[in-house]
Amino acid sequence: MELITKGGNSCVEKDCLRMVLFLLRENAMDYQKFRDEIVKKIRGYLPEEYAGWEMKVEFIRTRRGRREAVLIGSGEDGTAVPTLYIDMLYEWYQSCGSLEKTLRFAAEFYVSGMRYGRAMSECMRPEPREDGIIMALINTERNRELLSDVPNRSCHDMSIIYRYMIPLPDRSFNAVTITNALAEREGLSEERLYELAMENTPRMLPLYTENIGENINVLSNDRGIIGAAAMLYRESLANISEMMESDLYVIPSSVHEIITLPVEDASADKLRKMIYEANRTVLEAGDMLSDTLYYYSRENKTMRPAL
Repeated sequence: MELITKGGNSCVEKDCLRMVLFLLRENAMDYQKFRDEIVKKIRGYLPEEYAGWEMKVEFIRTRRGRREAVLIGSGEDGTAVPTLYIDMLYEWYQSCGSLEKTLRFAAEFYVSGMRYGRAMSECMRPEPREDGIIMALINTERNRELLSDVPNRSCHDMSIIYRYMIPLPDRSFNAVTITNALAEREGLSEERLYELAMENTPRMLPLYTENIGENINVLSNDRGIIGAAAMLYRESLANISEMMESDLYVIPSSVHEIITLPVEDASADKLRKMIYEANRTVLEAGDMLSDTLYYYSRENKTMRPAL
């Protein structure tokens, strides 16, 4: 169905016209120049209290894929800060045609997000809420130092750790890792943390699955961040196994997602080689989850390393 606007033009036609007019502007910037201008000038539009804060540009994993973002923070662990996605700001710039308006919008978005994040953090700091405890999966061997300081539970060559989740206005969230000292202060045993996380994580970060063809399914959460833990949700693997009417190979593709496919559809040796190479050539070090290919039994509803 075509959405008609005044004058008979569709919304698509209006978007195209807007883009043409934008490109015809004499001083219109391309993405790279726009990015550089945002990084150079954004501080000048923020309140003075943020003048000395650290600023960096990095790629953030989201449901829309890897997105370049400006992060401005105090450097204090656990401080929730809004994420300024550069592609979002560039779309705003293309629409309004003004760098100054875009910078003002970015600054207002950031300040509003900081107020919200501080309010949420203050609510949680005096008495952390049990209904905000979630879990994440990390590689055990690569995180020995961290694991010595946090409550954790072994899961093959991976480990479950626990975090407090603080939602932010842009649907991102801040997650504060629960240390041994924090757990002791709050009287939370590892067993209790696991019980709470198993209940809270599927509710706060609902399961997201996507079939990407040839019976291959991606499992994560609806934010696409620390989503590998979704394979621990009750019945998540069981439901896919039933849908495929097969046992599954489980590929721990990163801390953010896993991939499943029927065992009849692939060679275990080839999948192991693919996992090993991807972990060393595609993933960033902090995103690597496991070198192990796993086997999920439809009948027993259990997962083990593939033979």
